[in-house]
Amino acid sequence: MHTAAEMRQLIEAWEGSELTQREFAEQQGVSYTTFQYWRRRLKELDGEGVPAVVPLRVVESMPATTSSHRIEIRVGNDVSISVPRGFDEVEMRRVLAVVRAC
Repeated sequence: MHTAAEMRQLIEAWEGSELTQREFAEQQGVSYTTFQYWRRRLKELDGEGVPAVVPLRVVESMPATTSSHRIEIRVGNDVSISVPRGFDEVEMRRVLAVVRAC
């Protein structure tokens, strides 16, 4: 059995190497699947797999003559999503999944 601390050290050592995960794991006597499991698990424990909470700022709506037929979502300063009212909800879920993965 490997502890989280032991695997964290191995993963940090791998990151400093020029080896593939498989090569490194084999050199260390750890199965490749175990190495992958711990890498994924430690990311979860460190919160890397959890989306960050971002503040939401509500602004006054635009005058009806300009954008009443669109919904705009801003994520940070560099991402803006604008969709027409009545948009396809399934497609929006796909777009948001891509944004979350970035």
